[in-house]
Amino acid sequence: MNPLNNIYVILLYPKRSGNVGSIARVMKNFSFSSLRVVSKRSILNTFETKKMSVHAYDIIKKAKKYDYLRDAISDLSVVVGATGKFHKDAPTLITIDYLDRLLTLSKENKVGILFGPEDRGLSNEELSMCSYTLTIPANPEYSSLNLSHAVGIVLWEIFKRLNNQKPGKSKKIATKENMERLYNIMEDVYTEIGFLDKINPGRIMKALRSIYDRFELSERELRVLLGILKQTKWYIERLKERG
Repeated sequence: MNPLNNIYVILLYPKRSGNVGSIARVMKNFSFSSLRVVSKRSILNTFETKKMSVHAYDIIKKAKKYDYLRDAISDLSVVVGATGKFHKDAPTLITIDYLDRLLTLSKENKVGILFGPEDRGLSNEELSMCSYTLTIPANPEYSSLNLSHAVGIVLWEIFKRLNNQKPGKSKKIATKENMERLYNIMEDVYTEIGFLDKINPGRIMKALRSIYDRFELSERELRVLLGILKQTKWYIERLKERG
């Protein structure tokens, strides 16, 4: 199986139809075929999208549209958020060289590369839903890239590694949807025992998300952790009943 088929380009609230079409074209240039778009508009069906995609309109026709980012990434195991800005609380920042590992993981897992809107990029909240963040090195005096150019650079960096990839071990990783189950019960339990601030649990939870995402947990490892947390939650409730 071609590992590129398991790498999904995700566009979050793109503003310009032409950019969506251009991205489909550059995807086909580098043998990628899986496109997801998060938008409230019918941006995939515009004349401009079709015109700019040229001979890659087949990618547009089979692209999937979602109303919410959470739904667009729920079945993915690893999501990399591409951002041009430094965010202090963002997930672990990776370099271009990590794309070798991403390519290895895509042999057994669905992997997403998330790109934000042209005018603002990805917010802290949106990045918190990612496993890692990636920044493209550019001229510090003018580092802002056109959306389709940014997508093209990242895809080319992955494509050129396809035939020169170093041997690497891959494993099946838990999906983002299942990891959310872990984070939700973790937040409940850690708030209950006083480890998290009830008013602002999000600050520490961002750090915990980053730690566990780096572990790249298998489904079995995830079940073990869920079992521990559920048992802890049960024990806390039992103590409450005893007074």
